[in-house]
Amino acid sequence: MVSAALAADPVPQHIDPLGTWLKVDTQLPKEQGGPDSKHNPTKVSLAPYKVKEKDILAIRITGAFSYGKGFPDDGTGTLGAFVGSGSAIIAPDSSMSPGEIGTIATCPRNLGTDVKGDFFLGTNWTFAALPKSAKSLMVGPHDCFWKDNSDPNGDYKVEIQTLKSIISKSITWNLTNDTLTASFVPNAKMTLVDAARLGGYDHFNFISMVIEYTTIGSNGKRVRISLADCAGSAYDLIKNQNGDCPFNKDRKKPLVFFDPIYGGYKYQTDAFGKPFPVRDSLPWYLDEVYANNGSKGPPTQLQQSTEDANLKFSDQPGSGAEFVDEVTFLTALVGVKSNKTGDLLLADGTMYQWKSAGPLSGGVAKTIPSYVKSYLSKNGVSIRDLMK
Repeated sequence: MVSAALAADPVPQHIDPLGTWLKVDTQLPKEQGGPDSKHNPTKVSLAPYKVKEKDILAIRITGAFSYGKGFPDDGTGTLGAFVGSGSAIIAPDSSMSPGEIGTIATCPRNLGTDVKGDFFLGTNWTFAALPKSAKSLMVGPHDCFWKDNSDPNGDYKVEIQTLKSIISKSITWNLTNDTLTASFVPNAKMTLVDAARLGGYDHFNFISMVIEYTTIGSNGKRVRISLADCAGSAYDLIKNQNGDCPFNKDRKKPLVFFDPIYGGYKYQTDAFGKPFPVRDSLPWYLDEVYANNGSKGPPTQLQQSTEDANLKFSDQPGSGAEFVDEVTFLTALVGVKSNKTGDLLLADGTMYQWKSAGPLSGGVAKTIPSYVKSYLSKNGVSIRDLMK
């Protein structure tokens, strides 16, 4: 078993409760608590997150601050703003903008302090697409009077997450003698819906491919399987709806195909007692049209394998020749867009290579063979490499 472990980008950073970029009322009379004063706002460098323009950040506030003497330590309302090399605010990219804060005024004299481009942050995730030239995120309390703010227990912080930090080391792979299972639980206690949004996706799925398939040849040695082997009845159970095996004509050519094959295998129609098709025609492992039993959803197999913060995978490979044949699989997490296209997500621990030949064997993989990359590209699946 390969266990998931928390993998976060730089830890949440403390926010100065006295810091702001907004105008304060320095002329407020003493009898009204003035004059007000402020510190420079907290500025978090985005360099450690290795993000580029239009990448999405998930931002939230942890802990709380006090609005002043007599106020409890429970203030969480916070403002955020992206800045470049200087202090000029850059509005979030319009592809995903959290929306600007409305007019803010000082108190008690209601002097206008509105600044274009800043946005509200709270204890729930705020998603913002990184604007061009942004270098840092400024944060400070959403307030109207600053000099009496405090953070009694020092827990007022801002947390920033990226797709990479949320999915790295987030999958628990478990390989037994005959079954591979996996559980994808996003880091930082993020839901699958929010994690998908962070990546610019509609949802997640897995992709599983056969990337090598060998059998014992007439000379007693192991050879790559070919269409010639499909002529007999040994491989009837893995034929498709056209009666074909998913093999190459040339034994020398590397074999790759999506598992399951489009429409499903014959053994699935036998098991379900239903005619073809019993599986969709998408490259993803968890079916997005049919249920586990081959009936049209809802619920689909994907829905049956999805919880609020847990996406599950399970495969128990086998065929009529399972003790002779040796099949190598490559299984990985994918992000799927609303149009059903998607990306194989390559991050720490998101891909697993395994082999069936008697007891299963395998481990976490970090690279994709070039011929597999070519196959993915020809079939419309992109690779989003977050290992860089």
